[in-house]
Amino acid sequence: VFDSTGLEVGINYSDGTRKLLNAGDYELVVSSPLTAADKLVSINYYGVSTSVSISVGDEAYIVSLQLIGSPDVMTYYEGNLLNTSGVIIEAYMSDGSKLIVDPRILTFYPSLDTPLTPDITSVKISANDGTDKYCECSFPITVTKKVPTGLIATSKPSKLEYAEGEAFNPDGLSLSLFFNDGSSIPLSSFTFSPELGSSIMLHSNATEKCIVYAVYNHEGEEFTYPIEITVTPAEI
Repeated sequence: VFDSTGLEVGINYSDGTRKLLNAGDYELVVSSPLTAADKLVSINYYGVSTSVSISVGDEAYIVSLQLIGSPDVMTYYEGNLLNTSGVIIEAYMSDGSKLIVDPRILTFYPSLDTPLTPDITSVKISANDGTDKYCECSFPITVTKKVPTGLIATSKPSKLEYAEGEAFNPDGLSLSLFFNDGSSIPLSSFTFSPELGSSIMLHSNATEKCIVYAVYNHEGEEFTYPIEITVTPAEI
């Protein structure tokens, strides 16, 4: 936009006198915003006019990008989506100016809907301001592989007390496999040790605490969940 700072306009009269005009006394005729075709700014005052020559260069474009606002999240687990909260990008322009980039013209790689994987160690950011210029910046991230950490019971077996010789009954038991990112998946099937149908044998004549293990195999790794039951010996 044309900047009239410093402009002074005066009127010359036929008797040789001159009067300095206030900014509101005259009219400036110039396009806004300016284009490369603009060469003159016309100044009109009650039927008389003059002009000021101006030069309008090409539209400023982005030369480089710099991350000035750090992301709120820089560590992730496998499968998470990129969080760009806190990211602020400053652009250095061809005319020497700097400005904060409108997030709507930013492109992220990986994209915001791409699940992250451990091999991704940085995020690239590019901006396209409508010109054929291309520039980018980046910031590092850490993506931890998602791995299971163990089993947890979301509900325990209905029967926890047995007599010697009875077989373990798992009815009511629900298990979930938990992962290091805090997520979990419910399990529809798992095995037991000792196997179901096996009698519970005691090694003493007193009431004994026994452990039955629920067993689940995930990608070759075995996870167990201990179930403590009470077994009463048979009377003689």
